[in-house]
Amino acid sequence: MPRVIVAKLGTALVTGPAGGIDVDVLDSVARQTAELFSQNRRVAIVSSGAVGAGVKALGMSGRPRDLPRLQAAAAAGQPLLAAAWAKSLDAAGLKTGQVLLTREDVDDRPRFLNVRNTIAALWHAGAVPIVNENDAVSTAELAAGTSDGADSFGDNDRLAAVMSAALSAELLVLLTTVPGLLDDAGDVVPQVSDLADARRWCRSDVSTGGTGGMTSKLDAAELVTAAGERMVLADGRSPDALLRAVAGESVGTTFLPKEEPKLRARLRWVQHATTSGRLVLDDGAVQALSKRPASLLPAGVTSVEGDFCRGDVVELVTVDGTKFARGVAAHHASTCRHLAGKRSSDLRDEFGEGFQAELVHRDQLLLLRD
Repeated sequence: MPRVIVAKLGTALVTGPAGGIDVDVLDSVARQTAELFSQNRRVAIVSSGAVGAGVKALGMSGRPRDLPRLQAAAAAGQPLLAAAWAKSLDAAGLKTGQVLLTREDVDDRPRFLNVRNTIAALWHAGAVPIVNENDAVSTAELAAGTSDGADSFGDNDRLAAVMSAALSAELLVLLTTVPGLLDDAGDVVPQVSDLADARRWCRSDVSTGGTGGMTSKLDAAELVTAAGERMVLADGRSPDALLRAVAGESVGTTFLPKEEPKLRARLRWVQHATTSGRLVLDDGAVQALSKRPASLLPAGVTSVEGDFCRGDVVELVTVDGTKFARGVAAHHASTCRHLAGKRSSDLRDEFGEGFQAELVHRDQLLLLRD
């Protein structure tokens, strides 16, 4: 059974049909979380619902469309949401702490590690971290519900997948108001091992007040299962859905992990971080990296795109633009441009024997899985 679990609650589940905050749902999840803590397991809760709570608190007729009023609703609703969680968890015998994040907190490696350390400290103190995007300062999720913005996760499904990576969680549970992934007949699909095949059942509808939808949930499943971990999508109103998911019982839809070895913690960060540029590889370099673990040398790079720094995550693409891998740049973009296409022997003549020629070290290079 998993020791570290991330549980995400969607907007429709947290706020309910009448708006505001559904205290019964929070009480139920708090009780289940307390049971898991008593088993020496650790749970981080990613909670939507701040905007929905703020809409009701500010007397708005519905979810606003303009960004300033959306952020006002988030600002008003976030303390209400945090207080409601604190009350429910206190009744279950647990403390709590609020963790508000922006995309930059994940993309910057030291800040990413600090988030992980903060949550570990909360667990050590017997507190449950309640995680949410800092909607009052992030813009892309509120405005469009997409993950295109560099300052936003896009939706809390992706944020939950990112938190799973940060905490090396063995299980992500998405609690929502649907019973799971539904097939063409409307029946719950109990297990999914092929996400590409499962996407044919993906519906484009999004719950009222939410920004995700089934597409974002399958995207989260792709990230989690590619790292070698399990994800469950279940109805959060179902009795003990979280406990049953942790126990491995049949509840909702279980997305099975890939059979490949689990990703190391640093590569899970590489998997989620926003890329700052691209290295275009020739066919020989693509074939060489596909066959065995190796560092990317300058000779196999045909061009360098973007203005990135040493330590930033970059995409590795084929000559036709297909995304092939991603990794941590070993040099600034300008240096990479100078080195691109040169053989190691030429670089030794130019820089000396001790020069570190690789553009991406093999320990920080992640091949993208199918």
